[in-house]
Amino acid sequence: MSGGTFQNTAWPHREPSVVLQFASSHASAALPIACFVPLTPPPPFWLRRARLHRAPLHALHACLSTPRYTRRQLLQYLVVGTGIGSLLRTPAPTSAFVDFDVNRYGDKEIRVSTLNRLKQNLRNVLSERPWHLEHLLRLALADALTYDQRTDVGGSSGTVRSLLGLLRSADGGTAAATPPDGVDAEGAQGISEALQALGTIRRYVQDTSWADTIAFGGSVALEVTGGPRMKVQNGREDAGAEQRQAVLQALHGYAPYWRFLTWATGDAGGASPLTVHDIRALLRRSGLASDDDSAATACVLVVGALGELCRIQDTLLSAAAEPSSGSGTEDADDDAFDPTAAAVTYGKVRRRGLSSGDGSGRADRGRPVAVNTSTRSLTLGSERFRNTYLKALRQRARNGDALTPLESSLAADTACAAALDRLAGAASREFENRFAALLERATLLGARYSRVDVRL
Repeated sequence: MSGGTFQNTAWPHREPSVVLQFASSHASAALPIACFVPLTPPPPFWLRRARLHRAPLHALHACLSTPRYTRRQLLQYLVVGTGIGSLLRTPAPTSAFVDFDVNRYGDKEIRVSTLNRLKQNLRNVLSERPWHLEHLLRLALADALTYDQRTDVGGSSGTVRSLLGLLRSADGGTAAATPPDGVDAEGAQGISEALQALGTIRRYVQDTSWADTIAFGGSVALEVTGGPRMKVQNGREDAGAEQRQAVLQALHGYAPYWRFLTWATGDAGGASPLTVHDIRALLRRSGLASDDDSAATACVLVVGALGELCRIQDTLLSAAAEPSSGSGTEDADDDAFDPTAAAVTYGKVRRRGLSSGDGSGRADRGRPVAVNTSTRSLTLGSERFRNTYLKALRQRARNGDALTPLESSLAADTACAAALDRLAGAASREFENRFAALLERATLLGARYSRVDVRL
């Protein structure tokens, strides 16, 4: 609901009034509601009872009266007018938009505490399973890219859980949402395991919706790798059965989405690989890109962000597989990769030079740091989210090195190649901020606010 628009009007044969117009925050469901509030107080009883010379008396009363209303009187007019308008308006057709309840988690203190607890549990998941960095970001994007701006169906409402359930089912799902032929269901194994990892923390964050958990999972994946901090809107309601069915029907046989969800590489027999044409189609379908240039830039941002997280998690896993250079078994145990200890930094706090307490006198480098829900950052390893992957991709494309089908399609596309040159050659901060803005817009696709505080 947007703010009120006050407009002085001079209606013929009526008292001066104020028109308060309110429209839904959802553009396609905007239904203006008019509330007529008289500017002059009603005439006294004796004047209303007068039968003679009514018009002159009313005019005199309007001139002598001052248009002053108390806050209570104005609120009464507002409530009555909006109530009548909501009864008279024609119900809009059902759509699978995303309902946001801004008061879902209570007042500010309770909301901050709830969201801090959610983000802390997400950090714990990534500290134990850093190989899910790319999966959590792709899961958030896949949930948002279910949105279709033409039909107003989809959005970040947790429906991606049902879509992954279809791929895991033995019969391929219901007839209303069967994945197209050639889609490799095994390609969704990683993202399905990431969804299951989120399920392990649900008992600690029962108050939060699945939709908020998935959306915040993508932002936390950026934060723990030193990426940009995002403002993710909270208060999402999980899609109901009718909304989920509408999304499943809209994506029935839509190959670009299923290839993005499974990150198809073309290795499976008869399966087509994911290309930038599929990602461009999804971005145009959702409304995140309006023309070819913006679609090409958005494609490079998505590929660059997911590729960067893959690079970081590969570095973490390679560091875990490398043998320690120390000669002693005890030192090797200390230096081994432990995602819950030395490889994880909570904020700027690290246990350095502290006694292990076992009498050995050596520093304790393998014990996790105790934190509370007010912790705002966590960093995995020493690698940071930058445009390093895009720089390496541009160099490999120039050298004619081996590329994946997705990378080859990006380098072969003129608009995408130009966007790659711009973003790879620009400052890393520009790439980070532009992708953060794109992800923030994606998580708000199809948003409709079901509760808004009225301020006068």
